[in-house]
Amino acid sequence: AVPVLEAEAPADDDDGASHRQKEVVVDGIRLTPAEQALLFWVISAYSLAAGATACEPQKQKVHALEKRMLARTKELDRALALKHARLAAKAKSLGIEPFPLWASFPWTHFKKRSAVEDELRLAIGLRDLARLDALVGEAEAKGLRKSTSAVLFEAQELRALLHAEGAARARDNEPSIHGDGGAAAAAGSADEPKGAQRQPTSERSVALNRALDVFLERVETEVLDAVPQPRAFVDVLAERRDAFIDFVRTREDAAAVEAILANVGAAEGVGEIETEQCREQEAEKEKDQEQ
Repeated sequence: AVPVLEAEAPADDDDGASHRQKEVVVDGIRLTPAEQALLFWVISAYSLAAGATACEPQKQKVHALEKRMLARTKELDRALALKHARLAAKAKSLGIEPFPLWASFPWTHFKKRSAVEDELRLAIGLRDLARLDALVGEAEAKGLRKSTSAVLFEAQELRALLHAEGAARARDNEPSIHGDGGAAAAAGSADEPKGAQRQPTSERSVALNRALDVFLERVETEVLDAVPQPRAFVDVLAERRDAFIDFVRTREDAAAVEAILANVGAAEGVGEIETEQCREQEAEKEKDQEQ
């Protein structure tokens, strides 16, 4: 049996100070510090041995479960190998060649292509023309084709577009060959009519934007503080004409515009008369119902 340890309270000295070291008593016998250490070691070893003995049944259960799992794993491996053998024999009887092993699959070859495609995606996102020129040639050298690689197709299209934009920008920045007003302006060129002069890029941009504004309609986002008054459609068209009067250049253009405004105004007049007649008829019907 494990001996019972009893610890006595420390005794006080004459000056009132207490001893910090506890005294251990076993069966009424006080132990020295060496005996206390030896006793504590024996008790600890006994507790450890008792715990190991108590865990022994559980260890045996775990060992038995591991054996069962190992046997089940071996059984499944044998069944899988047998199934593979049957499938291989059936495929051989049908003339089907087995799929090659993964070790013989050309992963390295496709890995290089994938790396080039990743770099192409990055160059496409950055619209880097110099990088695209270098990578497109490298991709074609490694076997990529635009018919089988969507990334290469997109890169080639973007590359052609960037080259076209660069050529147009360089052409716009060139000085006009007719800007000096000399003999070249009088002679003209094969592509331009005689006496034509090239406009600067800024003026051409302004002219193009001005022409596009004809097809754009302003979106009104103002909040009125009163009931909006209806406007005749002919007045709206006249206002639009005045806003783009610089496009009415010839007498034929002016005549066509006036004819359109006259037709719209006449149609609106007829519509107003019909609306007034409808109102009068509704008023007469209300009077008849009241009578």
